[in-house]
Amino acid sequence: FPGFTELPPCLPWSKGPCLAINGPCFADEVNGCGKASKECFANPENKDCIKGMACLAKCGSDTTCSTGCFAAFGSDTFTGFLGCALEDKKCLSFPSDPKLLGWLDDGPNAPVKIANFDTTS
Repeated sequence: FPGFTELPPCLPWSKGPCLAINGPCFADEVNGCGKASKECFANPENKDCIKGMACLAKCGSDTTCSTGCFAAFGSDTFTGFLGCALEDKKCLSFPSDPKLLGWLDDGPNAPVKIANFDTTS
């Protein structure tokens, strides 16, 4: 899938691969996401699913961009394919610790917690 190879690499101190891709999972109609893949990519009536995937591929880690893709091209087919590939069958899997991907920064530039902050005020 184009775009997935352009995801940011894991941080240098992380262990293991950042992104595991189980290619056969996308084609396996019994134990994988083959049906969802065909519905998204091979059904000419589901052009929004293909457009949505192309849109996401361009976003990288930009969450605002990803949200825009879902708003513009969201459909049951699109959501079903992503749910299968990312959650149900894990055709694509990421480390369970987001720190390994650099999504949380513990360094000197990390946001500082406000002591005694009251969320109800």
